[in-house]
Amino acid sequence: DDGSFNPQGAINRAESLKVLLEALGEDIDTSECASDFSDVLPNAWYSCYVNLGKELGIVQGYGDGTFRPGSTVNQVELLKIAFESFGIDLSEYSVTDLPEGADENAWYAVYLQYALDNDLIDEDMVNAAMGMTREEFSEVVYRLIQQQESL
Repeated sequence: DDGSFNPQGAINRAESLKVLLEALGEDIDTSECASDFSDVLPNAWYSCYVNLGKELGIVQGYGDGTFRPGSTVNQVELLKIAFESFGIDLSEYSVTDLPEGADENAWYAVYLQYALDNDLIDEDMVNAAMGMTREEFSEVVYRLIQQQESL
């Protein structure tokens, strides 16, 4: 509200979606947007981002019809959302060398492996259950943009 970025603050679902859609260059009409989610009001700053994110298949809601825009997102969920947003197909990607403490058999292992292999996160950042700060997530998105531009 005060115009600051608050880089050390945890990023939530609505904020992460806005960062991704803006980074992808999506044309977002921020006029009033109706929502399929019971907890996303049409006049909320994030309602149009949530609607477009759902339309593009980047995000989905919960079984109870909510989106939970203010909920924080853990590291591996953010990586998955970011990679899928950028169209990165990891279906054939191999998990070969995760740092100690990371579960190589977990659903998220491939996302961590790709992030590490492509210098999207540093090894000392790996903590699947922890959320990311705004600064950390913005850095991942910046690095993804750089990666995509070099392809």
